[in-house]
Amino acid sequence: AQAGGYSVLVANNAGLVTSEVAILTVVYRPLLLNARTTPEGAFGFTLSGAAGLVYEVEITTNFFDWEFLASVTNTTGQTDFTDTAVSNSVSRSYRARWAP
Repeated sequence: AQAGGYSVLVANNAGLVTSEVAILTVVYRPLLLNARTTPEGAFGFTLSGAAGLVYEVEITTNFFDWEFLASVTNTTGQTDFTDTAVSNSVSRSYRARWAP
């Protein structure tokens, strides 16, 4: 990845100036791992992604309309998530995305 500090040097007839350093952080797409059901009938998975970021978990029944379900803070790089309302739906699909 191209993460790191970057600056810009701009020059013209009036002189030259260097910008302050900007830090670029590369965030990879989160993965949903270890899908499972609990003895109570809830659905869960492990969210794997960049540590320290907040992710939004979304659900859909048609892969077109996505609905916000919950925010998850991923403090260590992997965190467990459980959807206790899953029994109210015939079928659901999940995705997670970085919450800016």
